[in-house]
Amino acid sequence: MLLQEQLELTDIDILFVSPTDHNMAIKPAATLIGAPAPQHIFPQHFGTYRQTEDNRFWTEGFPDELAAALPETLRDRYHKLRLGEVFRLSS
Repeated sequence: MLLQEQLELTDIDILFVSPTDHNMAIKPAATLIGAPAPQHIFPQHFGTYRQTEDNRFWTEGFPDELAAALPETLRDRYHKLRLGEVFRLSS
């Protein structure tokens, strides 16, 4: 569930979002990203555990589906990193 305070955020440089059944579905996550239009968006909580039927609720992530749900203007700000990959911000 999105909170009004989340939708009123402004001047966000980096936003970590968790597109998973456990944290936030794709549509609310896309709404949250679109409100402040951050400079960098990083999906998290996916691909770090071997998924089983018993843990699927908290291990299955939807980072690609979230990227597809974003407007084109935000897709280039969306960074889906591989496990262990480093992203360096330029100052």
